[in-house]
Order: sequence, then C-alpha cells, then structure tokens
Amino acid sequence: MNKALYKKIFWVILVLVSFFGLLSWSFTSYTVQRRRVELLTKDLDSATQLLSKTESLLANSNNQIEQLNQKSLTLGKANTTLSEELTKQKKEIAEMEWANESLERRLTALSLEREDLQGRLSKTRQRAQEQIDREEERFQEKLEAQKKDFFTQRNALSKQIAALETMLANISVRNEDLRVELNENRQMLEKLYKAKEIVDENENLLASLNRNEETLSALQIEKERVGRQLKEAKANLKEQTLRFHYNLGYFYDQSRQFKEALVEYKKALKIAPDDADLHYNLAVLYDEHIRDKEKAIYHYEIYLNLSPEAEDAPKVTYWINRAKQELASTKAGIRSTLPNSF
Repeated sequence: MNKALYKKIFWVILVLVSFFGLLSWSFTSYTVQRRRVELLTKDLDSATQLLSKTESLLANSNNQIEQLNQKSLTLGKANTTLSEELTKQKKEIAEMEWANESLERRLTALSLEREDLQGRLSKTRQRAQEQIDREEERFQEKLEAQKKDFFTQRNALSKQIAALETMLANISVRNEDLRVELNENRQMLEKLYKAKEIVDENENLLASLNRNEETLSALQIEKERVGRQLKEAKANLKEQTLRFHYNLGYFYDQSRQFKEALVEYKKALKIAPDDADLHYNLAVLYDEHIRDKEKAIYHYEIYLNLSPEAEDAPKVTYWINRAKQELASTKAGIRSTLPNSF
C-alpha cells in the first residue's frame, strides 16, 4: 500500500513539475515575443521620424526649386549654372523619393510583421491557456481520485485498528485467566509437595517394614495398601506436575515469553514424552517463534505418529512440507515460495 501511495505522489509531483515547466516556457516565449514587438515598434517609430524628416527635406527642396525657377526667369545669364544645380537637386529629390519609397516599404513590412507577431502571440497565449486549463482539469481529477483512495484506506485502517484493539482486550482477559489458573496450579503444586513428603514417610515406613522380618506377615496387607497409595500418589503427582508445567508453558506462550514457554514445555515432555499436544505446541513454538525448522519438523512428525487421525493432520503435513522447503531454501540461500497460511 505504501508503495502505491508513493507512486501516486511521484506522479502528482511529476505532473506539477511538467505543468510549471510548461507555464515557465509559455511565459518565457511570451516575454521574448513581447520584446521583439517592442523592438519593432521602436524601429517603426524611428522609420516614421526619418520619413517625416524626408518629407520636410522634400518640401524644402520643392521650395528651393521654385526659388530657382524664379531666379532662372530673372537671371538668364546664370541659366546654365542653375540648370546644373537644378539637375543636382532633381537627382537628390529622386534619391530622397527612392529613400522615401524604401522607408514606406520597410514600414509596410514592419507593420505586417507586427501584425503577424501579434497574431502569433495571441495564438501562443490561447494555446498556453488551453494547455493550462487541461492540465488543471487533469490535476483536479487525479487529486479527487487520490482523495477517494485516501479516505477508503483510512476507513480500512480504522476497522483494522478496532479489530486489533478488540483482539488485544481478549488477550488481556485471557492473560488474567491464565494468571489465576497459574496461581491455582502453584497452590496445587505446594499440596503435591506435601503429598510427596507423605509418600516419603510411607516409603520410610515400608523400609522399616522390610527390615522387620518378624512382622512381615502381619504388615504385608498394610504394605500392599501403602504401596497402592504410594503408586496412586506418584501417578497423581506426575499428572499434576505435568499439568502445572503444561499450563505454565501455555501461559508463557500466550504472553509471548517464548524462551520460558520452551523451558516449561520441555519439563512437561520429560514427564509425558508421548503427549501429542506437547509435541504440537513445541512444533509450533519452534516453527513460528524460535525459528528452528529442524526441531519443528521433528515434533510435527511425532505429533502425526501419535495422532494420525487428528482433524488438523493435513494442515500439520502442509506445515512440515513448508518447513522442509524453508530449511532447504535457507541452506541454498533462497527464500521459500510457499505462502504462510494453509
């Protein structure tokens, strides 16, 4: 889930970076076009001023031509000189007119280019705005989708937290019950120790009876009765001790004190080596918490030998195969591919 969220955040950041990059490029292009228009406007103004000067100069030249014509009427003697000067003036006027036409053509070209630049600038602005609008719509859609995913995930996590809290409360209640049972088992163990003292006294009594050969026949019946009591007391002591260590191990197991649980289970196993439940608990403890797959397989197999018709036999068989594969994978440096659940 965290990877998917990080991936979505990465794409949102990428879209934002692309959006701002496009916006920066559009603004830069707009700035460059605007500067070109300003430069063209300045050139146009300069050309206009030059044209005005040319027109003024042309007007002055026309005035001079008129003055020369008047002088040619009054000064016939200087006709040749004035004609030459007039020719020069006409040439200058022709050059000025050509220059004027060139400036007008340039002014026309500049005006067309200005109109073209303004059109291109308008189109650029329009495309940039359309692109911005599309990117903004996409971003809003992605943002809404991510909001929905976020709220969905938050609700799912809230349900999981509530379930875990309920489970924790149940475990706490179970721990309290186990503590009470542990105290009861301890009290029972104290009683068993007292019973053992009585058994020891009875054994001493039997020894005394054995030494006293003269009263053997009279005490034979009492010996048999005490022997039965001793046998029953030993069996009861063994059963109670087994129950005590088993319950204490189960309590430690539920309290996640796995090393202490292992010690108690082993003590119980010494008393009852053929107890299937003990082998099952030890196998699960080795498999899931101690991480000793070989010992887990050993106890799983003993459990199946002792309880071949158990309801969970297929599940235990699956666990054995999984543990063997994990053990082989560990030795080969490859992780097991089997799932954790049956």
